[in-house]
Amino acid sequence: MLDEALRLSELGLAVHFLRSPQGGDEKGRGKAPIHAGWQKRGALTESELRHEYRTGCNLGLHCGHVVGAAVPIVAIDCDGWGAVDYLRLRGILPTPVKTRTRKGFHLIYRHPGVPVATRLKVDGQPVDILADGRTGGSNLVCPPSIHPSGAVYKAVGGPWTAQQLADMPTFDPSWFPSTPAVLSDRKPLRSVFPERSERTLTCAEESLLRMHPAIQGQCGGRATIVAALMLARRFQLDEDQIFDLLSRSYNPRCVPPWSERELRQKARDAVRIAASRP
Repeated sequence: MLDEALRLSELGLAVHFLRSPQGGDEKGRGKAPIHAGWQKRGALTESELRHEYRTGCNLGLHCGHVVGAAVPIVAIDCDGWGAVDYLRLRGILPTPVKTRTRKGFHLIYRHPGVPVATRLKVDGQPVDILADGRTGGSNLVCPPSIHPSGAVYKAVGGPWTAQQLADMPTFDPSWFPSTPAVLSDRKPLRSVFPERSERTLTCAEESLLRMHPAIQGQCGGRATIVAALMLARRFQLDEDQIFDLLSRSYNPRCVPPWSERELRQKARDAVRIAASRP
């Protein structure tokens, strides 16, 4: 955990340590920063991180405008695919820096340089915006932390890189105006996000686990596009959903694994082929 903290700090992110996922009071277990008054602190230096590290602790990101952070961030906490679908409907830009959590995703954007208020629950949806709070920044659990349930926070596509951080879109406060925009012809949001979404993704992942992995020298490219097309045609998933499932449940079995860029292209090709030849 210390090595990853130092690596992310070197990339420009403001990181700090969180309570262990096991032991102690249940409240804040695995998620609460270990240092009192962390909200008002600047980005921690290498020596401070080494001094504060405790064996078994989790790792967190200090979101918002943090003094000394070369890459200040705003995070969107999505509890489930319904939240992700909601963001797509609003036209929120995708980001290459994201985390798979126990219940959904964390989507991370570059801070715009103007105040972005932390908001817990947006328009009644399972979406939180973590940025500049009244007492300082917001805390976000980040990989490779462990949830008290035992679930591991995982960076989608592998550990974050300097290039991914450079490619992060800048958060636009107009994405979430104080007065909610009308998203459809007075149709309730529940009709836009069917309850079967989670079941569909679970079935898609189970089907993907039965697909043959790509093996170098054995038509690996064809095997991968067949798997991606199965997700696009049978389950009608979009590019991001296909990429996420391939990254999590297919690519680790490939020899050698595809790079994030290659896997993203496979997902994109599958959506294009499915649309042109259903």
